[in-house]
Amino acid sequence: MATRSKYIKPSKYKGVQLRITKDGVMKYIACVGKNSKSFDIERDAAKCYDLWRIKNSKEPVNILVRK
Repeated sequence: MATRSKYIKPSKYKGVQLRITKDGVMKYIACVGKNSKSFDIERDAAKCYDLWRIKNSKEPVNILVRK
């Protein structure tokens, strides 16, 4: 069973949120499609979101942006 978390605030990266679990642990959540993945570091969550966009034939918007 998934643990519930409470929304805290949005991140500076698109597709990433800061949440706190019932245990009081703060995690960054990458919202990828209907699922989500949690990370300790905000940058890792943003990279995960970008990789998901690339996999779905879309341009990345956070860290993996073309220069």
